[in-house]
Amino acid sequence: MSTKRKHSPAEPVWRILLDDASGLRSVLDAVQAVTQRVIFKVSRTEGDRYVLMFDGADPGMTCCVSARLNVDQVVLRGDATQDTEEFQFCVDCRHLQVALDTPSCSHGSLLIEYHDDATIHCRMQDPEQMSHSDEAVLNTYVESENPIRLNDLDFNMKLEIDLSKLREMIKKATKTHAEHIRIQIFLRNNGAKQQSLVIFSVNGDSYHCQKFAHDTSKDEDGSLRVRAVADGESMICDTEDTPEYEAVFPVEKINAFVKILPCRMIVATLMTGFPLLMTHTLGGGLTGSSAHDDSHVRFLIAPINETD
Repeated sequence: MSTKRKHSPAEPVWRILLDDASGLRSVLDAVQAVTQRVIFKVSRTEGDRYVLMFDGADPGMTCCVSARLNVDQVVLRGDATQDTEEFQFCVDCRHLQVALDTPSCSHGSLLIEYHDDATIHCRMQDPEQMSHSDEAVLNTYVESENPIRLNDLDFNMKLEIDLSKLREMIKKATKTHAEHIRIQIFLRNNGAKQQSLVIFSVNGDSYHCQKFAHDTSKDEDGSLRVRAVADGESMICDTEDTPEYEAVFPVEKINAFVKILPCRMIVATLMTGFPLLMTHTLGGGLTGSSAHDDSHVRFLIAPINETD
């Protein structure tokens, strides 16, 4: 006769620990652009390490977010989850954001526990203030739909973006009631060099644009790298050529991701006819041995079909 392991009623079914909660905050800021209910999956990888994952899209499938956050520690209750390769939980994004909105523990650790009463217990603690913790109890939800899974896409061009410049264009779009931002990339051969001209433009009550001229380069994967950064030495030469790349995106969706990024630069991957993909590497947690293992959040946004 098998006997189940006895446990205390207060013992959680599982607990996960993040030494630095800032990465999860960034994930939630991005997730709220696409959904209110968040289905997180915790999956075991090679070496008995665990990764907190999210894949989701807005109802129209025009904007997708994919996040991977390495977890520093996972403890499973033996009688309930022995040999578990993965488990998932669903919470309200806003509720978890409030639980993490603790300035006194802004650089502290986060302990998340799941209990038998289907609640999530969160505890924030600053390692330099061990006599204090900030705690919350959140309800979980049962979602009928399974979370989507975003497949990796191969793009032939990378666009290096100065976020301060892109945010300037977003502000102009807001002030002039422009709903869309257009990205154009022109290429021109100049002797042995190839030059690019990148144009960000918005057209609402008035028209505004930014232009960036640079020499192109090739990445190790063979993709072409162009730059929308204000540090080039090339002179801007207007062109009437057909753009190598041109697409229009909703300002609101672009801003939802850009506004939460704590960095100065970001690289977007793109290709004509495909969505724009922006990836931000997150701090906190463990650092993997490969790019696949690194903690990151990816934002995938579909272009607007101007022929509709």
